[in-house]
Amino acid sequence: MKPTLFSLFFFSNVFLISAGPQCGRSEKEEKIVGGNEVGYYKYSWLATLRLQSNPKQLVCGGSLIGPKTVLTAAHCYKPFFKSVADGETTFEDVYIISLGGYNICIQEENTQIFSAEKVIIHEKYEDGSPYYDIALIIIDETADDFTPICLPEAGQTLPSDGTAVGFGKEASSAYKLPCIMREVQLKISSDKECRDMLEKNGESGDKLVNAFCAGDLEGTKDTCQGDDGGPLQTRDEDGNYIVTGITSFGFGCGNKDTLGMYTYVANYTEWIEEKTSAEE
Repeated sequence: MKPTLFSLFFFSNVFLISAGPQCGRSEKEEKIVGGNEVGYYKYSWLATLRLQSNPKQLVCGGSLIGPKTVLTAAHCYKPFFKSVADGETTFEDVYIISLGGYNICIQEENTQIFSAEKVIIHEKYEDGSPYYDIALIIIDETADDFTPICLPEAGQTLPSDGTAVGFGKEASSAYKLPCIMREVQLKISSDKECRDMLEKNGESGDKLVNAFCAGDLEGTKDTCQGDDGGPLQTRDEDGNYIVTGITSFGFGCGNKDTLGMYTYVANYTEWIEEKTSAEE
């Protein structure tokens, strides 16, 4: 039986989760090659989070999963926990959200900028913790010009590989981010391989809770700073893209014997449904 894929739709000021094909369709279909530039406007759901105080500074990525909802990593807000707690700012005032960007080094006419109407950080996420690294941003206007990516079915099993997309650095030592959106195909590791990697790098295998590893132990393919919060995406049998993972944390970028860690979105599908359906 074909699995049900969920997408978010905004109707009568209420966010609803419903099955449907209007998600995960790429604007351009091109061969995926690890570490290459992405075809022009191929992934319209890719969002970038930029500081309100300095809009040229891209901090994290995200995925449009509905007309007003962007999925990202909770740790993208980690530097602001104290100032929010002290009443100096709010999570909604930290970032502007950009959609439609292909070249972040120029002003593109297809780019649209949104403000955060509401930020929902997972209630079990703690500052500095790798667990529950997921957040939702409700933007101030509907993003009607952009196709959202599909959500996975709750509990959906992991495929063997996926594609990470973003504007992150090409190496830890890189001085600045690349101008052009890039993608890299990554092998999704087994739980055992992931636990072994964590323990080999002095970390507890418990960090695998609601997360998974992907990458290349030879250090040739990985995500890096700036990719955080962006999607690791896979495709269903109909070719629709699904946001299977959220870029979470790693051990440098492309280091030998390390893998990147990704939030396992299928374990949070019901949480996403609950939080978005409660918005009125």
